[in-house]
Amino acid sequence: MFADDLKLYHEVRSQDICVQPQLALDNVAGWCEYNYLSLNVAKCIVVSFTRKRDRIDCDYSVSSQVLPRSDKARDFGVVFDQKLSFVPHNTQLILSAAKMYGFVIRNGKYFDNSSTFIGLFNTLIRSKLENGSTIWHPIYTCHQRHLEAIREGF
Repeated sequence: MFADDLKLYHEVRSQDICVQPQLALDNVAGWCEYNYLSLNVAKCIVVSFTRKRDRIDCDYSVSSQVLPRSDKARDFGVVFDQKLSFVPHNTQLILSAAKMYGFVIRNGKYFDNSSTFIGLFNTLIRSKLENGSTIWHPIYTCHQRHLEAIREGF
């Protein structure tokens, strides 16, 4: 975690409550200004986590700059989508692990020792597959099969 990472969370159930997160943003911006710290507003986004069809969208700003909305955010290598389904994360993870798997197979075809392959798999592929898995662990069988296919393919 970096000293410049900050997440603000607030439950918004009605249009009237949209004022409260903006007040929190104003307080943070004021505190930063008071302590001679600057916020990189270009890196700030707003994500609404909900499964409702009619979500409440409010515009938020920092230093009179409106923050852009996004349907997903990346934190500690895990992609959080607005429905918290982790489908984009699983898709990206499977593609990344498959590329690394191909790299290991292509460049390791001349290795004689099988423990070298196991070490490369654990270091380059398995570590990706297990990073943050307690958060994004797939609950759907189709996603579990895709991940297992990479593990079993080695």
